[in-house]
Amino acid sequence: MFSTRTPDGAVLGRPRLVLVNAGLWTVLLTGGSLLGWFALPPHVRALFTMPQIATLLFIEGFIVCFLWAVGLSYVRADAAGLRFRNGLRSHTRTWDDVAHVRYLTGDPWAFLELREPIEKLPLMGIMRTDGERADGLVADLRALHRASREA
Repeated sequence: MFSTRTPDGAVLGRPRLVLVNAGLWTVLLTGGSLLGWFALPPHVRALFTMPQIATLLFIEGFIVCFLWAVGLSYVRADAAGLRFRNGLRSHTRTWDDVAHVRYLTGDPWAFLELREPIEKLPLMGIMRTDGERADGLVADLRALHRASREA
């Protein structure tokens, strides 16, 4: 009910609330900065040096890029395995590599626990902030993992 399926039957998860926040903060930071800049009298704007302006733009750009890097994380799973992006890094894993999908009550997002070497990778495309939708996505991933072990 809360999961997203692609036309080919794969499960696709994105952090919806984070995407909404990234969009809102982009508009607020950019609009607020422009509004603040042009609200200043010209003689005050003339007091800013280029390095100061560049620093402010860099900080704002860094914040916006960080928000979008996290917001554009995703998980795509099918019978063959998973492909997911956390921030700027993408991963591909087969179901044979996966020990189980972990999503405990206190976890901010789902985790993929691998068989060898023993490690866990965050699935930032499925975040706790999405509530029941995230629960449904994890249930779909676990069902795909179970089906791959039975095959």
